[in-house]
Amino acid sequence: MKTKTLFNGSLLALLLVNSTLTSCKKDDEKNDKSGTFYGIEVPVGNGKAKTFITTDETGAPIAVGVQLTDQALVNLPNGSHLHTTHAEAPSYTLPLPQQKLHTPFDHVTLDWNPHGHPPENVFDKPHFDVHFYMMSEQERLTITGDDPKIEDLPEPRFLPESFVPIAGGVPQMGKHWVDPSSMSGTFTQAFLYGTYDKRVTFYEPMVTLAYLQSKPDSVSLIAQPEAFLKTGVHYPSRYRVKYDAGNKVYLIVLEDFKLNSRNRLFLIST
Repeated sequence: MKTKTLFNGSLLALLLVNSTLTSCKKDDEKNDKSGTFYGIEVPVGNGKAKTFITTDETGAPIAVGVQLTDQALVNLPNGSHLHTTHAEAPSYTLPLPQQKLHTPFDHVTLDWNPHGHPPENVFDKPHFDVHFYMMSEQERLTITGDDPKIEDLPEPRFLPESFVPIAGGVPQMGKHWVDPSSMSGTFTQAFLYGTYDKRVTFYEPMVTLAYLQSKPDSVSLIAQPEAFLKTGVHYPSRYRVKYDAGNKVYLIVLEDFKLNSRNRLFLIST
């Protein structure tokens, strides 16, 4: 008894092609999650700035940062005060691309301080404050200098043990926290936390203009808290300041992200 062939040669070939195409499509869809994605460019100085997010094949963040063209450091506003306050600093809002959903961040502001800001003899050099906000822009813009929620501090476990609050608050920002050890010596860069309404609401690398102009490539650890507000979200454990000579851009980047799956302290790779 002969057994009938279920597929003739042409049909079998077609199925093999379809199978291959389907497999390739799945691989492409998977690979589409990886890469570097950019936000909208914003004019700064004689150049431009924009955010970017680099993700792996699962869509998880590898880096979240700000890119400034080399001309962005040219013809910056000079300001009208000897020592500009945070609130008076020219501020550029930089939207993040949609890949931000796997990070705790909503948007970024690049704040230029032409004469620095208090404390005196500490952060009073021309520098950029880069605020990576973990709150909506709409909520942030409602914060006033005398907002009582500025003094509603998070539980200690949500901030690094070494960080202390700076007195008062800043409109459209909140309260700043600093590691006192970063306030000694010559200021080139520093890292601050921000809070509002019992929450950690921003990460803030600060970098002087002179340090950027030196075309550095430095990596610093971010002091970690005992716990994080959101589970299932990736948080950075270090930040980088770099000049990319090939593309003629300056980069201020949060990187080495770790998934907070249990709201507990994660280990930092060195």
